[in-house]
Amino acid sequence: MRYLLGVVAVAEILVVTLLGNVAGRGIFASLTASGAIDVEALNRSYAGAALATAVGLLARFGFMIPLALGVLWLSRRSSPRRAGLGTGGRSLGRLLAAGCLLFVVAALPQKLLFLVHAVYPVGRGLEGWSAYATQEWTGGYLLYVLAAQALLPPLLEEPLARGYMRERLRAPYGVAGSCLISAVIFMLGHGHFYRADPLVLSVLLTAVFACVAWAWVTWRTGSIVPAVVAHGLGNVPLPLTLPWLVPLVLGMALAIGWRRHVVGRELAAARAAWRAAPWPLVLWGVLLGGGALVPMVLLRPSPLVVAGVLLPLAAVGWLPTVRRRGERATTGEEDPLTLRSLGGPGR
Repeated sequence: MRYLLGVVAVAEILVVTLLGNVAGRGIFASLTASGAIDVEALNRSYAGAALATAVGLLARFGFMIPLALGVLWLSRRSSPRRAGLGTGGRSLGRLLAAGCLLFVVAALPQKLLFLVHAVYPVGRGLEGWSAYATQEWTGGYLLYVLAAQALLPPLLEEPLARGYMRERLRAPYGVAGSCLISAVIFMLGHGHFYRADPLVLSVLLTAVFACVAWAWVTWRTGSIVPAVVAHGLGNVPLPLTLPWLVPLVLGMALAIGWRRHVVGRELAAARAAWRAAPWPLVLWGVLLGGGALVPMVLLRPSPLVVAGVLLPLAAVGWLPTVRRRGERATTGEEDPLTLRSLGGPGR
């Protein structure tokens, strides 16, 4: 039954994201067709591109997030607060500080990778990465960075990925499994990483690690705020050159050393969670999510075809027997790790 519940959870997530993307594209297309937004004119400047990007993101996630949270409540009786859309009983200042430390820990492997690449090229990378070193920071470019990378994406993606996806996967897969599978699904949805390039694929792996860390801290704190902060800081485009990378990596290492007691405590708690994880089931979920999402991104089949396959699977979760078993399959029963027993932040 746990394997069936896992299939249902992954199918539901894919259906929600599919419907959100289709609705978002439809709303944005109607705005452009009506003349309310002139995309060609806006894209002639960074400020205009920032506005077009913001409208597109808000159209997509403005539909997807309420849909996801509504489905989560109906299927699991999990409230938005349980999904991390709150402060988790902690002060905002502590959560912001936790987000800064989370950024340092989660982004360090990727910065080390770029440091190695600056000395010994690993691959070609994406086209935009090399442009960061020469890009002039104008007001328009700052608006574009905020809209396309550092502000809106974290604010809109974290409620979905570290909120809805992680919480929806927690019952069938446990805490560690939900962190890993939600990270894999989230990153495989970024089609620009589908390149046969060693650097791009290596960055993809470090990004999965970062997403796992964001999901873990979301569960530990009961809030997506640290993940939003870490995501936003991680998305700030910086020159990938030695004069930038060397002091950045050294500063990150010093920050980890300064807060080593916190980092050590979380690593110990994470090891306990990973040891308790039902790994055959978790690997099944990773293969299931990746095996379904990669063809969707690469082949771009008709949404009707995808929905025709996934909707019946997701609908299985609404059968009375399956739903009752899903409500009983809580993480606390299978993986008795709680914020209090693990000595989570602020406890």
